[in-house]
Formats: sequence, structure tokens, C-alpha cells
Amino acid sequence: MAVYPAGAYVYTNSEYLARSSDTKLQAGDIDFTVVAWAYVTSLSATYTRGIVYKYDPIGDQREYRLVAQLSSTNRWEWRITSNGGYTGMTSAFANTYGAIQLNTWVLLVAYHDSVNNRVGISVNGGPYDTVAHSGGIYVGTSVFMVGNGPNLTAPTDYHDGRIGPVGIAKGCVLTSDDVAEIYNGGSGRLWSQLSSGLQAKFGSAWWDMTETGGTRASCDGTLNLTDYNTVGYADGPIVVPEAGWRRREPGIWTPGRM
Repeated sequence: MAVYPAGAYVYTNSEYLARSSDTKLQAGDIDFTVVAWAYVTSLSATYTRGIVYKYDPIGDQREYRLVAQLSSTNRWEWRITSNGGYTGMTSAFANTYGAIQLNTWVLLVAYHDSVNNRVGISVNGGPYDTVAHSGGIYVGTSVFMVGNGPNLTAPTDYHDGRIGPVGIAKGCVLTSDDVAEIYNGGSGRLWSQLSSGLQAKFGSAWWDMTETGGTRASCDGTLNLTDYNTVGYADGPIVVPEAGWRRREPGIWTPGRM
């Protein structure tokens, strides 16, 4: 069995990945889907655990964010804004899934449906929790971040745990078959294991997150993420039976001869 690495984040070390804004990461009043494999080690009573962020409150540059909410809320949250400000904000909470389970991999799928004016979030391919939203998603200049998010007060919303593959499908809401393909019964899939049709939906905006340090590359190398404060690695969610792999250290395997 091949167990691929994923990024490992330690809250107290302020570790995260980021890159400047790009049109491929911006939304608007369009269909838009974010997927991310996430694993939370601890929750905070004060700060959210940032998974995917393009959401800067400074200068009202809020766009979208996917987070593990405060320990008191204890839910996965998908939030978007129509105008960059607090007044245009809409949040969907994964109430159907329920409380966030620590030390557990989950696949998060969050969308904006521009036709029906809905936003929704699902966990592990389960039912969506949805709410109404009009005005689309603000097109701003926020930095795109994985494992962190700006906050009006310090510190920012650093993650504590792990983040596996992340993808953004601009211009579409994923179908149930798409989500089932990505989830793969809980074993997940990397970019090379996705169908060509699903790859086309993500375009350049997919990151396997299997690097053990440094830059995390997008599927075509055009949207690479810079490593800040040395994001580590640990066992990821992608488990695939493959021949010709050798153990590098407990739980993690790399290509090569036995």
C-alpha cells in the first residue's frame, strides 16, 4: 500500500502556504467549488483553523474561506462574501456531518451555485448543508493561502493539523459522481488518478500536497504555493495499493525498487 505524505501544520510555528492573487483563483457571480482534504489536531476557543483562504478583512478584501470553526461552534464552515465586506457575508456550516472529529481525515467540498443562488458544504461526500446567497463571490486581491488566513487581530488563523490535496473548480459545481471519484471510498485520489473530465474542471488549480517540504506545486506548475515557516509532512489521506514502492519511514512510502 502506498500512503502519500500531506502537509503537516503546527499552529504555534505559524506555518502556512501562500501565493499572490490570480484570476484562476478568483470567483465572481459564477459556479465555483473548493475541495480539500483536512485533518485537525486541535481546535481553538479564539481562532479558526484555516484550511483554504482568499479572504482578507483588511481593506474589505474578503472573498471565500474554508475553515474549522471555533471549539464552541465545532463545525466545518464555508464562508463567502458578495462585496468584500462583512455585510455581504454568507456562511454554510456542515451541521449534517456534525462535530469536527479530531485526528480524522475528511474530504470537504464547498460550492457556490450562481444559478440557484445557493452556497453549500459537504463532508466525505455526504449531504450538503446549504443556505441562500445572492451577489456571487467578490473578486478581490486577497492572497491565496492554505493553512492560514488573515484576521483583524493577531495571531492569524493558522491551522493545527494536516492538509492533503486541494482543488478549485472555477465555473462549475461538482456533480455527485465527481465528488465520489475524488473521495474514492475514503482512499482519495491524486491528480494523476483523476479522470480527464474531472481534471478539466480543475484546470491549473489542483495541489497534491505530497511534497515533504518547500514549494507545493500545482498540477501544471503555474499556481505553485510558497512555504512560510517550514510546513512539515506526515501521513496523508491518499492510500493506494501500488507495486514498486519502498518505505521511507513508518507509514510513508516513496517510489523505488524494494
